[in-house]
Amino acid sequence: TMHQVVNIPMPEVSRQQAEATATPVSPQSYWPVVLQIIYLMGLSAKLLYTICTTIRLHRFISRLELHPQVDGTMISVSNENIAPFSWWNTIVLSRNDFEAHDAALIAHEKAHIQGHHSVDIFMMEMLLAMQWFNPVIWLMSRDLRTIHEYEADAAVLACGIDSHHYLALLLERSLS
Repeated sequence: TMHQVVNIPMPEVSRQQAEATATPVSPQSYWPVVLQIIYLMGLSAKLLYTICTTIRLHRFISRLELHPQVDGTMISVSNENIAPFSWWNTIVLSRNDFEAHDAALIAHEKAHIQGHHSVDIFMMEMLLAMQWFNPVIWLMSRDLRTIHEYEADAAVLACGIDSHHYLALLLERSLS
C-alpha cells in the first residue's frame, strides 16, 4: 500500500464570477413552500373530517333495525327522533316516521336514492377537500344540496302524491 499526498490546484475564481454564481436566499423563496404546506394541511384536515363522518354514518346505520324493500332499497329505523335521510341505498327513518309510513316521505327519500344524490354529495366532498380555500366551492356545495331537495320534491309530486298533503308534511317538518 502506498500513501501519497496529491495536491490539486484550486481554480482561481474572480470576485465577479463568485458573485454571479452565488444565489442569495431571499424570504420570498419560502412562500411557495409555506403555501404548499398550508394547502396540504387544509386538504388533509378536510379529507380526515370527511372520512371520519362517513365512518360514523356507516356505524350509525349498521346498528339500526333493517327493513329490506322490494325495490332493493333498505329502510333503517332509529329509536332516536331524527330527521329522515338517505345514504346510498338506505333510507333512515325515526320509529315514528316508520310507523306512520307516509308515502310522501318514503317517495322523497327514494327520489334521492334514484337520483344518485349520495354520489353527488361524495364527489362534492372530494372537491371541497381539494378546493377547501375557495368560497365558491362551499357555496356550490350548499346549492347542490338545495337542488337535490328540489329534484326530490318534484319526483314526489310526479308520483301522484297530493300536493296539499306534501306541503303540509314539509311545513310540519320545517316547524319541528
